[in-house]
Amino acid sequence: MNKINLAFILSTLQLCGPINQTLNLISSLNTEKFNPIVITLSHESKNSLIKSFKEKKITVIQLGLPRWSIILGIFSVKKILIKDNIDIIHSQGFRSDIISFFAKSNQKILSTTRSEPYKTNLTKYGKFIARLITDIHYYFLMKFDKIVVPSKTISEKISQLKGIDCEIVLNAVDFDKFHPASVKEKKKKRKKYGFKTDQKIYLMLGDLIPRKNAKIAIEAFNTFHKEENLILLIVGDGYEKDYLKKLKKTESIIFIKRTNNPKEYLQIADYIISASLSEGLPNSILEGISCGLYPILSNIDSHTEIINKIKIGTLFNVNSREDLIEQIRLSSNIKLNLQHDIRQSGLSFFSKDIMAKSYQNIYQMLYHN
Repeated sequence: MNKINLAFILSTLQLCGPINQTLNLISSLNTEKFNPIVITLSHESKNSLIKSFKEKKITVIQLGLPRWSIILGIFSVKKILIKDNIDIIHSQGFRSDIISFFAKSNQKILSTTRSEPYKTNLTKYGKFIARLITDIHYYFLMKFDKIVVPSKTISEKISQLKGIDCEIVLNAVDFDKFHPASVKEKKKKRKKYGFKTDQKIYLMLGDLIPRKNAKIAIEAFNTFHKEENLILLIVGDGYEKDYLKKLKKTESIIFIKRTNNPKEYLQIADYIISASLSEGLPNSILEGISCGLYPILSNIDSHTEIINKIKIGTLFNVNSREDLIEQIRLSSNIKLNLQHDIRQSGLSFFSKDIMAKSYQNIYQMLYHN
């Protein structure tokens, strides 16, 4: 049986949720049936995951093009598709999707859309430009052979907006990599970072941008007394960081710069918090669940979807600081012996093997049709 040749077209391999998901997927594919390559369009930044891809023996072809060079990207990608006899192109993101569409000849094309395009574009551009880019993106996506999204929430919203029928494949986490630390190991790690065993640590991971809504969590933790032993760790960078630091009124809120190794902090924490205003299916929460952390999440649709699946965790009103304060107080009284149950519940839905099998079925369907 001939292998199905896959080309993943990505802007770069910069450290972020979508690239982590792509790494999880490619590293879990059945290599007896699939032959994947990765084509990156632009130069890598310092925060690149290219080393992780190469450690997994994944072929990466770097074009090193300027970000504006769509036409050159089309011709460069087309040459590789022909040379490597590619059967299916899998892209994600505006530029990669546009280049995939024009570079294809007889290949099937598939795009993964990990969030609502308009809301994502709105965080980078003004309303007019965001709407223009989104409309262009949707125009081409409607011509793809298959669109995949990571949650029911996104599928329903895209369907309502554009009538596009999307396939749902849940985001995944590497449960072998992300796991709870032993009691002894957790105590040792806490000592390393200057935390006490009896402190209850709440963790926020991600970019410090308005959509992540870290302000409400900081305001909530400003109300707790030192004696309550509650710590909020905010791990990440972003253009709101300086502004958010000025809101801090207690030593119990600690900012830590973005890290390539979030597991270090996941393994010393007890709870994972997200106050986001919108999300796809967030990696940081899935990684927290994999490490057995109790999730406290804003009641947006994608977070509700996660809690409804694992049946453990708390939702709070995304617009209510008082509700978050109440949920933090209630959670602080929960006995922290749910690690195993939280992790096992997550494993039933969010393992990378489940995700890979779903994508393999899609690839085979496209190939044989």
